[in-house]
Amino acid sequence: MSNKYINNQAILSKLEEEEEKKKEKQSQTPQPKTATLNKESLPLKEKSASEIVYDLNQISRDYGKGDYIDAPESLNLEKKDIPDKTNEELESLAKSSLEKKYGDKKESTNVSFEQKINDMIASKDKMKDNASYQQEEISSIYDKGIKETENQMLRRGLARSSIVIGEISNLEGSKANELAKVLQNLEENLSKTEANISSLEKQKEDALSSLDIEYALELEQEIDKVKNDYNKAKNEAIEFNNNIDKLEAEYKLKLDKQKTEKQQELAVMQDKYGKNYTSMLVQDKQFEYLKEYLSALEPSYAMNLLLTNKDFKTILGSRYGEMYQYLSLKQ
Repeated sequence: MSNKYINNQAILSKLEEEEEKKKEKQSQTPQPKTATLNKESLPLKEKSASEIVYDLNQISRDYGKGDYIDAPESLNLEKKDIPDKTNEELESLAKSSLEKKYGDKKESTNVSFEQKINDMIASKDKMKDNASYQQEEISSIYDKGIKETENQMLRRGLARSSIVIGEISNLEGSKANELAKVLQNLEENLSKTEANISSLEKQKEDALSSLDIEYALELEQEIDKVKNDYNKAKNEAIEFNNNIDKLEAEYKLKLDKQKTEKQQELAVMQDKYGKNYTSMLVQDKQFEYLKEYLSALEPSYAMNLLLTNKDFKTILGSRYGEMYQYLSLKQ
């Protein structure tokens, strides 16, 4: 048995020991979100040969550095967006939240008072119409009375007597008095209605002014609330992101420490087993990975793939025959 074979066997035994140590350390290592190799993304048997070749080359890139740790370079934790708004934008937000509320209140107030005022204006027209009707009725009644008095006096032959003239004068005076009363009542009622309209206009202005004051007071409170909520959200986002930075920094320190330990272990192993220790480590990882892949396939297809794929042969190198023998036993 050659010294080279003994040396290689010793290296492989050491590799197995190192693998066990690695598994123990991984229990204390931050768990990665995604694996470095594509082999974690799909079941092996569902991968194509080209994907397996990529993974095998990735093993060479990772383990060939001598400080490879099967963990991502970062935890890839997602930070929160930090709110960034000016005071003007915050005040605008506060205003927009109240504008509809007070817009509706003002609209309702306007509609209510305008309806009352319009009713008052309409009542003035009705008063005038009623007064005109009363005046017509009064005039008609007295005019008929005067006509009737004149006719009676004519039949009696007293058309120009002082009695007739006095009677007619009395009727015309009563008519004038009645018409004057109607006009006076109309003017009084119109005056009262105008006063009521002015009062309603003043009440409307006062109500709208009161709403403006109420809006201004609530707007001030709403602006304070919006700003406080904004500052709270901003501070929470900053604190959250600072914690992520802290976690990432702690993770990197642990990862760097493990890489340093790995490099130190590599130096020890190279001193003990020679400079080809790293290449043996890579070859062993590649062999085991490819073996796992081919074992998952249908035996005859796996053998055919091994025989026809030049990349597999190149990567396996001196251990190609070992893989061929392994697959032959599975046929």
